[in-house]
Amino acid sequence: DSDVGGTAVNGVVRNLSMASSRIDAVVDPTSLTAYTEWTLVFTNASSEQREARAEVALPHGGVVSRLTLWINGEPREAAFGPRGVVREAYQQVAVVQRRDPVLVTTCGPDRVLVQCFPVPPKNGTMKVRLGITSPLEPESDTRALYTLPRFVERNFGVAEETRHSVFVESPQGMIFVGSESPGSRVLRETIPDADLSKKSTILCSRAATTEVWTPDPTAPKDYAVVQFVERVRPETPAHLVVLIDGSRRLTDDREEIARALGNIPRGCGLAVLKAGDEIEELVSGRPATPDAIREAQASIRRMRCAGGIDNRPALLRAFDAAADAPGSMILWIHGPQPFEPSASTEQLLQVVERRPGSIRMVAVAADDGRNNVLSELERTGAVSVLDRHGSLSEDLRRLFESWGGKSGGCLQVRRIRVPFANASGTKVSSHLAKLWARDEVMRMCALNDSRKLPDAAALATAYQVVTPVSGAVVLENEEQYEQAKLKPANPKSVPSIVPEPASWVALALGTGLLAARARRGKPLWLQAALRRPMEPGS
Repeated sequence: DSDVGGTAVNGVVRNLSMASSRIDAVVDPTSLTAYTEWTLVFTNASSEQREARAEVALPHGGVVSRLTLWINGEPREAAFGPRGVVREAYQQVAVVQRRDPVLVTTCGPDRVLVQCFPVPPKNGTMKVRLGITSPLEPESDTRALYTLPRFVERNFGVAEETRHSVFVESPQGMIFVGSESPGSRVLRETIPDADLSKKSTILCSRAATTEVWTPDPTAPKDYAVVQFVERVRPETPAHLVVLIDGSRRLTDDREEIARALGNIPRGCGLAVLKAGDEIEELVSGRPATPDAIREAQASIRRMRCAGGIDNRPALLRAFDAAADAPGSMILWIHGPQPFEPSASTEQLLQVVERRPGSIRMVAVAADDGRNNVLSELERTGAVSVLDRHGSLSEDLRRLFESWGGKSGGCLQVRRIRVPFANASGTKVSSHLAKLWARDEVMRMCALNDSRKLPDAAALATAYQVVTPVSGAVVLENEEQYEQAKLKPANPKSVPSIVPEPASWVALALGTGLLAARARRGKPLWLQAALRRPMEPGS
């Protein structure tokens, strides 16, 4: 396996497989957060050492906040540090010393690359645990969505009889989206790997969350992170550039895309491009009238899809079209993009970096697979990823209707860091601070100022989160950590799936109080919060 220690998953390695998988999650509807631990055991039936690699899709807005490797039967916690430092340490130990490390780095928005080496030969095993802190997506005042992590790409096999053992717990009722069973506070399922992406969204009950807070773990006596929720109406793009991947894997998606375009808000400008061997303009820039939308739908249904298409030249064309019309947005509907960096990569980065914050792009994955474009653009902050909950047409319709105001706007979660004395509301877990740190790091990266990146990496390290500028690595012994100038996390400081004493009772009581307060109308502190201007990094 020539890819050991590299940055790509690539093909499946013979005789390397996933022996077991368990996903444990705790959902907190009060703070609109979830903590998930995914424990994986790999086995290697070959006569040589192997590296297990997987690209994992995280819940939208989620961040890896814990990494554990079992060495000689004992769990060892990861060290968090600057991305280059942890990768160099992993390569030194895995490739040179051929000892026991595991590494996690990001590889695109809401995606991480997990790699561990060596999985011992002759049916040897290796056990790792991935801890993920993620926000719930508030769908309404009474419901929120939680999404399970899943494999996007892997280099190991999963036997048909192997199942993911899922156990999700919440103080309020939950149900898998699409299930007809009654809601429950505990969901237990054994899910085949092929179905994990299909049965991955859980609808959670919640009260109308008011203000919550947690002490800042880096300065618990001085600062706190506060979160509150407000209803906003997303701004309709003045001009929408829709770019559709013309790769063969989107052949069956043409009808769903065409159907969804019928929900585009009338009045915005519309252009539709197809990425192919040659870039095709299906609809030129014109108002999104019913006639223009019908023309776009007919062109998409006739669209010929073939091969695997590198979308970067078409993305450059889309960025140029968006730059000519202020208030534009690019909607990129794509399949896998495994292509290696090229001249168009640097051109794409150049366009984005020279115009920080001026061009918005929403990427919608029609099919799973490696996407090097998203990985390359991740640090720029120019791309957001649409979280997938249903069919492609349903998810696109949900996006378009939020712009048009048909859904009455959407609930937006805001997190800010304030002096400790200014914190108010319900006290919740420190996962809130980790999500704030993730957002702040992404804001600093989006400035496209390389001088800010060391500060961003230091912030991510302090809060123990994996970001585009930081990673997590478990090494075998203290000497290796000292050589890499890394310090493993204190086991007492890492998140745990085990709730704090009496936490469920506190959550249930707090949720009941919040529901009663919501029925009496907005409290004064929430009215004041909604009048506050958004602070940098919030």
